[in-house]
Amino acid sequence: MGAYEYNGDGPITNTLTSPTTSIKNQRADEKAPVVSPNPFSTATTFQLKNVSSGTLLIYNQEGQEVKKVVVTNVDHVLVDRGDLPAALYFFTWNPKDGGSYSGKLIVVSR
Repeated sequence: MGAYEYNGDGPITNTLTSPTTSIKNQRADEKAPVVSPNPFSTATTFQLKNVSSGTLLIYNQEGQEVKKVVVTNVDHVLVDRGDLPAALYFFTWNPKDGGSYSGKLIVVSR
């Protein structure tokens, strides 16, 4: 990707911009979970801020739901790798009181 700029005198310059390859939270605010460690090999913890109930969904790269955790009255959730193969995954945290927060999880070899 790029853009050409010309200010009326001198050479035309090419300004290159690179596409974004990272996935960020849809809404970075006080309810977005903090995931640590990430990448992980056996388990990771979702720290829930200002929210204690909701649903955590984890999807594989094909968009298939591979884990669902219903959360009730806690400030953190420990997610065990279980039988998930090493790969990139995506999560969506849906607090009971509204909003939706997405991010990525990386599961590495044990």
